[in-house]
Amino acid sequence: MSVIYFINLFFSGRVIVYKITTLISFISFFLLYLQGNFLSGKLPTLTGEKIIWENYGKTENVILVSALIVLVIAATVLVRRVKLDRTLFHASAGAGIVSLMLIVALVSAMITNDTFAKKENPFAATTKNFNTISSNKNFLIFLVDTTDSRFLYDVMSQDADFKDMFNDFIYYPDTLGAYSFTASSLLTILTGKVHHNEMHFYEQTGRIYYNQSPLFKKLQQNGYAINLYSWALYWKGERNFNIENSTSLRDIKVNFNNFKKQV
Repeated sequence: MSVIYFINLFFSGRVIVYKITTLISFISFFLLYLQGNFLSGKLPTLTGEKIIWENYGKTENVILVSALIVLVIAATVLVRRVKLDRTLFHASAGAGIVSLMLIVALVSAMITNDTFAKKENPFAATTKNFNTISSNKNFLIFLVDTTDSRFLYDVMSQDADFKDMFNDFIYYPDTLGAYSFTASSLLTILTGKVHHNEMHFYEQTGRIYYNQSPLFKKLQQNGYAINLYSWALYWKGERNFNIENSTSLRDIKVNFNNFKKQV
């Protein structure tokens, strides 16, 4: 809006275009607030099926169009009765109230979700040692994710080199993680424990994953270097087992330019 103001001021010395554009922007702001806070709940679920968009949004569109008509009529009446400047003042006050409500909601959400509470030291997996294999003895687990295991079996059956590469592995063809995310099934795979939602998932992994895992205990007793590779792995607090490729999130140096590009 500032850019529009100065461009208009530079070329004509009048601010009528800026004021009209501002009024239109306020109307758009109120419509977006209505849609984003009250009309965005009935969206299709992402199950992989083709979405029939005609089944969604009919009621919401009627409400938005009706709100648009009401706002345009109200703005037109106010402009005719109290002039454009006064109309902009009322619109600014209304937008200010809405913005204040959003800020209050944001702050309350941050407080109730312990945003400002002191956190335990969080750890995450890195790619360290990813290509490091012992020449003596290795114990490897490959989790074939989002892929039908029959595809892997077909490749192993048809490609002699591939089959020879995995000759010393045990292949489990009929496994299924009955969780909404693969990360949730890792707890059972690596520890034998089942998550029943008694506590927050990461709290349970913090207690069991890295402190009570019989597998990790056995590996560590036999002198194995333990590494875990998955973006979904995350834990906090102290650990009894040394996960060599883990790092504290507080020690990670963030490249702002790369972060900006990803966002």
